[in-house]
Amino acid sequence: MQEALIVGLFAFICALTACTDSRRQEVQDALDFLYAGMPLPDSVDYPREFWEANIEVALKARREMPWGEKVPGREWRHFVLPLRVNNEDLDSFRIVYYDELKERVKGKTMYGAVLEVNHWCHEHVSYQPSDSRTSSPMNTLRSAIGRCGEESTFTVTALRTIGIPARQVYTPRWAHTDDNHAWVEAWVDGKWYFLGACEPEPVLNLGWFNEPASRGMLMHTKVFGDYTGPEDVVNKTACYTEINVTKNYVDVATIIVTVLGKDSLPVEGATVDYRLYNYAELYPIVSKKSDAKGQSSLTCGKGDLIVWASKDGMFGFKKVSVGKEALVTVVMDKDSTYTASLELNLMPPYGKDNKPDVSPEAVRANRQRLAEEDSIRGAYMKQAFCQNAEPDSPEALARANWQTIVEFREKEQGAGGKTDVLSTLSKKDFRDVTLDVLQDAAKHTISLDSPLWQDYVLSPRVANERLTPCREVLRQKFEGMTAEDIVQWVTDSITVDDTRNPQHLCMSPLGVLRHRTCDAHSRDIFFVAAARSAGIFARIDEVTGKVEVQAPSPLPLWGSATDLDVKWQEVLFDTPQKHSPKGGAGRGLLYLFYGDQQVKENPSYYSHFALSRIEGGRPKVLEYPEGTTWKHPFGEGEQLDAGQYMLVSGTRLANGGVWANLEFFSVAAQQQQTEQLHLRADEEHLHVIGNFDCENYFTNARGVHKKILETTGRGFYMVALIRSNHEPSIHLLRDMEAANIHFSQWEHCYLMLFQSQEDYDHFDRKDFDDLPGNVLFGVADPETIEAMHIQELTKGNEELPILMLCDTFNRVVWFRQGYNIGLADQLMDALRKIILKE
Repeated sequence: MQEALIVGLFAFICALTACTDSRRQEVQDALDFLYAGMPLPDSVDYPREFWEANIEVALKARREMPWGEKVPGREWRHFVLPLRVNNEDLDSFRIVYYDELKERVKGKTMYGAVLEVNHWCHEHVSYQPSDSRTSSPMNTLRSAIGRCGEESTFTVTALRTIGIPARQVYTPRWAHTDDNHAWVEAWVDGKWYFLGACEPEPVLNLGWFNEPASRGMLMHTKVFGDYTGPEDVVNKTACYTEINVTKNYVDVATIIVTVLGKDSLPVEGATVDYRLYNYAELYPIVSKKSDAKGQSSLTCGKGDLIVWASKDGMFGFKKVSVGKEALVTVVMDKDSTYTASLELNLMPPYGKDNKPDVSPEAVRANRQRLAEEDSIRGAYMKQAFCQNAEPDSPEALARANWQTIVEFREKEQGAGGKTDVLSTLSKKDFRDVTLDVLQDAAKHTISLDSPLWQDYVLSPRVANERLTPCREVLRQKFEGMTAEDIVQWVTDSITVDDTRNPQHLCMSPLGVLRHRTCDAHSRDIFFVAAARSAGIFARIDEVTGKVEVQAPSPLPLWGSATDLDVKWQEVLFDTPQKHSPKGGAGRGLLYLFYGDQQVKENPSYYSHFALSRIEGGRPKVLEYPEGTTWKHPFGEGEQLDAGQYMLVSGTRLANGGVWANLEFFSVAAQQQQTEQLHLRADEEHLHVIGNFDCENYFTNARGVHKKILETTGRGFYMVALIRSNHEPSIHLLRDMEAANIHFSQWEHCYLMLFQSQEDYDHFDRKDFDDLPGNVLFGVADPETIEAMHIQELTKGNEELPILMLCDTFNRVVWFRQGYNIGLADQLMDALRKIILKE
């Protein structure tokens, strides 16, 4: 008996040891897989223990979730195991929220679990636009808001936490309107479905973006690790495979491009950019290399692209209509002396109906859930946010992070202006900045008497990096050095290698200092951080992307002597001459003449035109701040580096097409160049396109039930159908806020209607205080909603918002439906035609 017990105990210990050894091997195998394709900043900035802890949760989910064993190894390795979704800051979200999410989906099918996780995500996060830095999932949750890239990263992370394969789908740019978008695909029982992140619908494969996606030219997703799935590969790097999922949403066709040189021979190794007009830029949605036959190919939506080929300073381009042309030849016969003026008419895909059937009862039930979830999120915000903070104060902008700001102020009182570090932060920084970052900058920054000190010495923010404490260490390392000394140290000590960081993720400055190998962008951020730590004014120029330090004395400048740029000079790490003056011999002056005021009085940069510098045969857009217009600075004269430029302008048409104009020219050093900015006029006059009865009813904000005519008065008016917490509707209202001065000049009203009282009750008018006073809100009667869905215009599409310009003779003269960032501009253009008519 005793021997049997001993044998049994020994067997149990052996089994336990074997189990432990097996699990250790599982962790090691997963760790090996992640490290094999891990971007260099992730391996440097996050310790091994961080990865192991997150791997343990992924393995736990595979063991404990009912679908864990059904997920194939390939899908689990690439779409469950990785923490990284795109370019977000990483955190331990899955460790913290695994148990909560596991309990939330208990007893559900895999399909039901995906829907339920999205409802959980909506309880915590709603849409709000912001800058391009992607916050971590936990910080998105804490702040309760995120742009589409953050919402989709958050939702993908939540799904992966409970062992459901998920990926972020991204359209680099829409074809029918400016802007881009990101959403989620989830793997359910062998099939991929899509969903709008934090925007739950009753079923999968349904979102507000169904119709826009059906007009897309390219949708893709990044798969980390060496992926060998069935999808078409767009791009393959050392860290991820970019796969093409466009055919999930739109009818596609393939074009094969052959690149020839001036000698008509095929060119191998040419960069082939497939460019789409968006934000007045020819944006490269895909870049490939030509093979030994000079060929490159792309499968995409059936619309118009510009194929641009370049190598060794030579380039060529051609408009291509995908679906109509299959074989395309591009001749690289242009160089830096090329000048031309060209007109291009570009059309997006037509789109199709790709919505699943959903019963009215399911829609109503889902809307009820959304309202309840809005209440849950609202209650959290009242509990977690500073309720007595002044609007736009650091405490208000910080949202759930407000106590960090308060603690910093308390600890740094009397710090000689060092608390001004708060004034250097972006709105998003307030949400996730940590106390150690603020104190590091406040305590270890050299004080200087200059108006530039706050932005270019005190500020911990250099570019789009995750803020980490580094000032103390860098000051100890570089204090007392000149800019030239630091440039030399960086040149001698830092090895630039982009192959292990194809996304250009930002390695932390201390990570660069430790590892001494990084990508060029992280090197540049490190240099600026080191220079500021030494008390040297330094920056990365937001327009050109150049690394610059303030010159020790004003440099000679051709042009305005009051320009602060006179005090900046470029830093060059890879040439014997380490500094190159930004002003002086290398610059000229560009004036843009504009005479198409009947089309647009003062065209906006990005919306109506954009300027690209052509370097090595490839155009790169100059990143001017949003709000830049023709009048300032281009109408007054803008200093530019000498070189070749391309000016792109365009008029976006109602059908999503563009009438574009391209101007190629050169700016010579110490010369003045005048070029024509041209917006091609839309000759289409407003005409009757439908009928809408102005005696339809709605309920106004005071609860009074009345006819539309009683509110609008006789003449023209605008009526719109919108939804609360709805990204396209929010875009429309924000655009109208931005153009308040123009919209408020119209003497008639803009009537914004919701589809139900419940929906209206979840709309916070105080969030849109900058709307013109003649914007009114109310709830449409069911008959009014039906009447606004004019069959010959909507063709059965239920997409919102719906906007109509009508008159009290019941005529509709202008109609728009669905997602379109340019809606406000299009509306203003239509109003100008109405005003002329009146």
